[in-house]
Amino acid sequence: MQMIGRRSAASRPQILVALAALGVAALGVPLRTNAQGDPQGAPARHGINPAYFDTTCAACNQFYQYANGTWLKTVTIPPDYAEWGAFDVIYEHSLVALRAALDSLPRSNPQPGTPEWKVVHFYASCMDSTRAESDGSAPIKPELSRIDSITGAPGLLAEIARLHRMGVGPVFFFFTAPDAKHSNDEIANLGQGGLGLPDRDYYFRADSVAERTRHVYVAHIARTLVLTGVPAATAGREAQRIMALETALAKASMTIVEQRDPKAVYHKMTAAQLATLTPGWSWTAYFRDYGRPDIATINVRQPKFFTAFAHLLRTTPIADWKSYLRWQYAAAAAPFLSSAFLTENFNMSSVLDGTTEIRPRWKRCLSQTDQQLGEALGKVYVAREFSPEAKAKALTLVQNLEAVLHDDLSTLAWMSEATRKQAQAKLDAFVNKIAYPDHWRDYTALTVEDGAFWNNVNAASEFEAHRQLMKIGGPTDRTEWPMTPPTVNAQYNPFLNDITFPAGILQPPFFDPEADDASNYGAIGSIIGHEMTHGFDDEGRQFDAQGNLRDWWTPADASEYNKRAAIVVDQYNHDLVIDTLHLNGQQTLGENIADIGGLRLAYAAMERALQGHPHALIDGFTPEQRFFLAYAQEWSEADRPAYARTLVQIDVHSSSRWRVETPISNMPEFAQAFHCQATATLVRPDSARAQIW
Repeated sequence: MQMIGRRSAASRPQILVALAALGVAALGVPLRTNAQGDPQGAPARHGINPAYFDTTCAACNQFYQYANGTWLKTVTIPPDYAEWGAFDVIYEHSLVALRAALDSLPRSNPQPGTPEWKVVHFYASCMDSTRAESDGSAPIKPELSRIDSITGAPGLLAEIARLHRMGVGPVFFFFTAPDAKHSNDEIANLGQGGLGLPDRDYYFRADSVAERTRHVYVAHIARTLVLTGVPAATAGREAQRIMALETALAKASMTIVEQRDPKAVYHKMTAAQLATLTPGWSWTAYFRDYGRPDIATINVRQPKFFTAFAHLLRTTPIADWKSYLRWQYAAAAAPFLSSAFLTENFNMSSVLDGTTEIRPRWKRCLSQTDQQLGEALGKVYVAREFSPEAKAKALTLVQNLEAVLHDDLSTLAWMSEATRKQAQAKLDAFVNKIAYPDHWRDYTALTVEDGAFWNNVNAASEFEAHRQLMKIGGPTDRTEWPMTPPTVNAQYNPFLNDITFPAGILQPPFFDPEADDASNYGAIGSIIGHEMTHGFDDEGRQFDAQGNLRDWWTPADASEYNKRAAIVVDQYNHDLVIDTLHLNGQQTLGENIADIGGLRLAYAAMERALQGHPHALIDGFTPEQRFFLAYAQEWSEADRPAYARTLVQIDVHSSSRWRVETPISNMPEFAQAFHCQATATLVRPDSARAQIW
C-alpha cells in the first residue's frame, strides 16, 4: 500500500507489515497553532502564506527555500518531535479535535458496552498514570512467567503464536491480505520480521553512526531486561545473544528495494509445501495455536527467510530464544507501562530520531485510542468536524483529477492502444474512499476493562487479530477502510485498486474551501494526483483493474516504461539529504513517480478549473505561481539530523526538499510560471526531463 506521508523512525519496525509502505511520522506538539502553524492568535490565512517566503533567493534556483525559507530559519522543532512541518501541524489540530470529541462523551454518560463507552474507558485506562506507576512491571509478569517456563520447540512455537495474537511480532509476521493474483480472495500471509532496529542494514553497515547505534541498542536491550527482573550481569550476556539472533534474522531478510517487487514477495503454497521449507517447525501446530487450524494455503513472502529461521530454531539454544521472546514482549509493552519502561524505550528511540522529550500522555493515549478503536472514535470525530458537504466537495476534486488522468492516458504518445485500453479500464475501476466509511466497524466482541492499560491494549490486539483471522478463505471486503477517519495521510491499495482520503487530511491548509483554486490544487490536488499515480507507478502498474498481479503491458510498452523510470532513479540518486547521504532512487522510485505524475495531474486539473475565469493576482502572484507555492509549502518540514539520517536509509519517500524541487524541475510549466531562464538550476532541458504520466 502506498501512502503520501512518512512514518516515525522511532516506531518499532514490528508494526510495519510487509504490505505497507511508510506513513506519517510520530506526531504531537505542545504549541497550539492555527491552520498555518503560526502561534494561536495570529490571523488565519487561506492557501499559501507569504510570511514563509525567502525572496532573497531565486525561485528558479532554490524554490523550496524561496517558498519556505523564512519559516525554516525561524521554526523550532518541538522537543517531542523528530520533525515539524505542515503534516504535523494538521495532525496536531486533529489531536485537539479528537480530544474535544472524546470530552463530549463523559465517562458516566455512554451506555456500558457501547462503542462510545469503550472509547472513554480505553482512553481513561491509558491516562491512569498513578496505576501505571504502582503496577510497575506487574502487567507483563504473567506472560514473562509463561516464557520462562518454555522447555522446548513446541512451547516456543505456542508462545510465538500467542504473542502474535497479542500484537507482538517476534521472528515473523502472520497476517491476512487479498491474494495478489486472485484479489477477491483473502489469504494467509507470512513475512519476515523480528528485528528491533529500523531495517536489516542497521545490523551490517560499518560506518561509525551504525556501529554506535548497535552498541546503544545492545545496552538498551540489557536495561530493558533488567526492568523485567533479569539480574544486570545476566542481562548483559543475554543482550549480546539476542543481538546475535536478530543479526542472523536480518542476514536472511530481503532488503527494502528487493521487497518493492510484488512478484518477488508472492510465493503461494500449500501448508505441506511450507512444511518442507522449515523442517522441525510445525505449522499445523502454529495455525492451531493462533486459532485457525484449517489454513491450507499461504503466501510466503520470503521463503529463504523462513528456511533460515528453521535452521536457527534447530541450532540456537532454547535459552537464547526465551531471552529473545522476553525482550520482544517487554519492548512491545514498554510504551504502555510505568515511567521506567517508557523512559528506557524513549531513550533508544531518541537515538534514531533526535527527539528530546516524551510526548504528553494525553497525546499518546489519544493516538492509541485512535489506533485501537479508530472507527468508534472516528465516528464521533467526523460528526463534529467533517460535514457531508465537505465530503462531497472533496469527491468532486478527486473526480476532476480522474478526468484529467483519463485525458492523459488517451493522448500518451509512448503507449500503444492495447496497453492504453487496459490502463483506462483500471482508472475507470478506481474506488474512492473519502473522509469516512459508509458503514462503521462493529466492536461488540472487544472487551475493555478498568485496570492496567497494557491489558486493554492486548485485548484490542487480540480482537483485531481474530477479526483478521476470520477473513482467511473468505471473499475480500472491498468496502473496508485501511485508515481511521482522523488519519493525516492518504493511500492507494493496489490489491483493491482503491484510494483512501481520510477526513484528517482534508482540512486547511491542504483542503480549504475558502482558499483559491490554485492553492487547493497545489496542495490537496497534488496529494490526490499522487495517490492516483500510484496505481501506475513501477509497482502499481503490475496490478490490473481488479487488483490482480497480472502483466497487462505489451513488451514494448513495458520496456519504454522502464526506460523512463530509470531516468527518475538517476535524478533522485543525485539528491543529497545530509552529510554524504544521498537518496536511493530505486528505493524511493514508486513515491517519486507518484510525486512527479501527481503534480502534473494537479496542475492540469487546476488549469481546467480556471478556464473561463480571470487569472487574478493574489498577493502579487498568478494562479500558476500560487499552485507551485502551495505545493512547496505543503512539504515545509524541518528534520532533526538523526531523523534525516534514519529516513534516508529506511523511507521509501524522498526528503521534503526533493519532493518539491525534483518534480518541478521536470515541469516546463514551472519555468514558464516563474519566467526562469534555460540556465536556471531547476530547469531541465527536454531531453533530461522525467515524464511517464
